[in-house]
Amino acid sequence: MLSFINLRRQNLDDGDLVMLAASVRYGNLGGLRHLNLGGNLFGRHGIEALMGAVCGGGLRFLEILDLSRTRAGEGMEAVAAALSSDHGFSSLHSLHLPVCRVDDEGMRSL
Repeated sequence: MLSFINLRRQNLDDGDLVMLAASVRYGNLGGLRHLNLGGNLFGRHGIEALMGAVCGGGLRFLEILDLSRTRAGEGMEAVAAALSSDHGFSSLHSLHLPVCRVDDEGMRSL
């Protein structure tokens, strides 16, 4: 079972994250424990799609998520919703957010 995906600096945009979210939603990545998405181009639309799939229980065993050096901060409310969801990140213990454009509102939502 796949447990680690490193997609760091692959120029992934919002459309790519929407496709990744579909894989998560369909249960194709259910055993994933570490997902590195750092250094990519996606922003609000992509992170909202991915976090919506997470809220559906698609990454329940994920322990480490790296969103550094992206625009994920534009969708921090969706990240916060996934963190507080009953079916979201129940195993997450490390969330990397440096240089991802988190503003005051995003920090408040966390």
